Amino acid sequence: MSGHSKWATTKHKKAIIDSRRAKNFAKLIKAIEVSARAGGADVSGNPTLFDAIAKAKKNSVPADNIDRAIKRGAGLETGGKSGKQLCMRVMQLAGWLY
Repeated sequence: MSGHSKWATTKHKKAIIDSRRAKNFAKLIKAIEVSARAGGADVSGNPTLFDAIAKAKKNSVPADNIDRAIKRGAGLETGGKSGKQLCMRVMQLAGWLY
């Protein structure tokens, strides 16, 4: 044998598949967060959220991830990043920068 193993081949293939799946999950979760932020966390009153959840379930996104995304988007979850921008003014010796 020349040092090749079936697991090494499987590991490389799995890494590619997992990275594609993670990228797709992140895109779907972001769509859920944005639609929950725009229309609220109520699925019956927010058709874009309903569609985003349906797409996520079709692509096998775990229900726990979907629930957390809805809470983050609607602002129901405490902690973490708020998604609001922060503007700071910095004074330099020569004058104002921003």
